[in-house]
Amino acid sequence: MPISLTCRSCGETYSAPDSAAGRQLPCPICGTENRVPATSVHTTDLTNPERDSLRTVGHGLGLVMLSIAIYVVSVMYIMLVMFTQSFFLLDTLFVVTGLVGFVVPILHMVGMGLCLVVPTRSKAKGMVTTAFVLQLLATLITILTTIAAINRPFQNDPQPFTMIAGLMIIAGLVLFVLFLARTAEFIDRPKISSRAMMSMYLAIATFVLLFLTGMLGAAIGEVALLFGLIPLVVGIIALLRYVGSISQLRSAIREVA
Repeated sequence: MPISLTCRSCGETYSAPDSAAGRQLPCPICGTENRVPATSVHTTDLTNPERDSLRTVGHGLGLVMLSIAIYVVSVMYIMLVMFTQSFFLLDTLFVVTGLVGFVVPILHMVGMGLCLVVPTRSKAKGMVTTAFVLQLLATLITILTTIAAINRPFQNDPQPFTMIAGLMIIAGLVLFVLFLARTAEFIDRPKISSRAMMSMYLAIATFVLLFLTGMLGAAIGEVALLFGLIPLVVGIIALLRYVGSISQLRSAIREVA
């Protein structure tokens, strides 16, 4: 089925074959190169099984949003406890840390698992499947490392395994964002796709800025603390974009399915 696209320069609407999805094609009027979106469908083209699958994906996205909300609230609570040094709040710190360390990843993983049923025609199944596997492996590594640290403290260095789990989580999140973008394009929501991709670019910028801030800290000392606010702000914007894209995609799925 041909894919319809509009030239960003002259506004001409023209069609491209399915095989051109994701590539650049010139406008037949002005010659401007335009990116052909991934194969999208109109709501009337969706089969009943695809609508059921999308509804399940919507439920999964809801769990992912819930895990993010619990994580943000937990981190804010931990920061409050560390700032106030309240003995009463310190007693609850273990429970909150458990939420961040175990409940949040498992809830996020279950949400991603529900997204595995995304329609094959979306070409997003491979992305979310790989993201799910990476999240599962990272969670298992974290659990096993924690158990080992409790049973044999000071005997094993968990840092290498922690770094591997962290890299898996980052790679999984990147693939999950790509899944969000591809699914949004599948149901003909290019703006949501762009929002999801922007959140990924901002997240990458955050890591780069953190690295540069660390180098500045070694070079100019306390002045680097001011630069530390920049990756913090960019990171918050990236998180808001990420959550916003999930929320908008979930709403769009409810509309079409």
